[in-house]
Amino acid sequence: MLKRLLGNRESSDLVNPVLLKELKQAVRSKQFVGVFVTVQIAMILFVIFVMAAATGASNMEEINAFFWSIVGVYLLFILPLSGLNALGREFDDARLDLLQLSCMRSRGIVFGKWLSLNFQGLLVVLSLLPYIVLRYFTGAVNPLYDLITLSILLYFSLIFSGLAICVSVVKGKILRVLVAIGLCIGVIILVNIFDNTSLLRSNPLDIITGDNFYVIVPLILLITILSGGLLLEFASARISPLAENHETPKRFYLIGLFIMWCLAYLTQQEATMALALFSLSLALIAVSISCMVNEPVALPGIYCPFLRRGSVLRALSRIFLYPGWPSGASFVVMMFAAYTATVFYFDRSGSPGNTPKFMLMILGVVGSLLMPRAIFVIFRMRNGGVRLFMLVQLVLICVCVLAMLTEEVKKWPITDGLFWLPQAGVLCLGLIKNNSTQLDLYLIGNAAVAIFSYIIIIVVGSARMKAQQSALEAQAQAINERKKAEQQATADAAHAEPIEA
Repeated sequence: MLKRLLGNRESSDLVNPVLLKELKQAVRSKQFVGVFVTVQIAMILFVIFVMAAATGASNMEEINAFFWSIVGVYLLFILPLSGLNALGREFDDARLDLLQLSCMRSRGIVFGKWLSLNFQGLLVVLSLLPYIVLRYFTGAVNPLYDLITLSILLYFSLIFSGLAICVSVVKGKILRVLVAIGLCIGVIILVNIFDNTSLLRSNPLDIITGDNFYVIVPLILLITILSGGLLLEFASARISPLAENHETPKRFYLIGLFIMWCLAYLTQQEATMALALFSLSLALIAVSISCMVNEPVALPGIYCPFLRRGSVLRALSRIFLYPGWPSGASFVVMMFAAYTATVFYFDRSGSPGNTPKFMLMILGVVGSLLMPRAIFVIFRMRNGGVRLFMLVQLVLICVCVLAMLTEEVKKWPITDGLFWLPQAGVLCLGLIKNNSTQLDLYLIGNAAVAIFSYIIIIVVGSARMKAQQSALEAQAQAINERKKAEQQATADAAHAEPIEA
């Protein structure tokens, strides 16, 4: 059966070739061998410590803390940090073109790197199973508790390794280290967020035996799959050729996280609500920036899948899903509008005094995203990219900070003159009093700038690219019709052969 399925191919052809290459290189590398031996030496010291303290039951908590510290440090820090050079080595050694010549898609390359990293972690974890069994015979240890705890650590290790793979596409080792430091800070913030939820305070066995197990665990898994897929999509977009469309899948991942956030609020589970809000917030900002900095792709093959649908879906794709900033601006506005409407729908706190500030924050963020692209459209700046986008943001933020410092020192009301600047609306959010004239001034200014920027992008920017977009759609439609005719001819020929025989 297997031979019939494979034909003349080898069984290894069914496995991701990047996974095979990376695993072969990793298990022979000095880095993996050194880490593996270090973990085993630490576990041998742990065994000696357990044998010495086996007679005292009061030391079991310290023994357990020592054991899980070793496992946690490896899975949550050492293993993800080793993935920071996963794709960086390909850039540094100029080997990325060779991988792309193998006819593998960028998603397959990134996914193979991620799988290889986690298989290395799994090999080390499997080597620790005898020590888990030893703990069972030396003290009052519940093996089911240990397996659940190990599964939770592996779960977070998958997330952190995905983050490391996403960071590894950054060129420059120093910049990668800085991003890794920021990543560690984000992990600490995430742990602090979950520290106040019932997920970390509860016993792992309670998660399995609790009444909400069939609600919490599927939601967390779905949120994790969507977040991990989005991270790998960002990494794939960094190394992919122009013929691959990664912008539309990013938007679908964001829509999926938004749906998971709504389901988390409907179930009213504290842990899932915190995780969903954290994931959605980061994804919303990251995908929105990606929507505003990427130029439309001038390849007709990109638009072929969109033109195979009905007229309604085709129109919606043209407005929200086409790669590039013309449709990206509409998608960003739609997502923030849906996010705001959902917050107002689920808000049962009865605190209407915070509503104007929340609206100012939303308008400030949307205006900050749209304003640089509107500037690029007005001055006909093409291929600005993320660097120019972030430079504009940095300059405007510095202007706001200098105005706030001057007002603090000289007591001059300078910040009120920046009411039209979206970045000022976000930075001054904590200094503005509720139900004040200053708050209304900022709301009007930020709303006007956001609306004006959106009109400039949609009316002026899209009008300039309308002729090129129409030509690309016509070419894509011709490609679809030619493929359809070829498939029909192939089907007719296959149907006519038995008749002739």
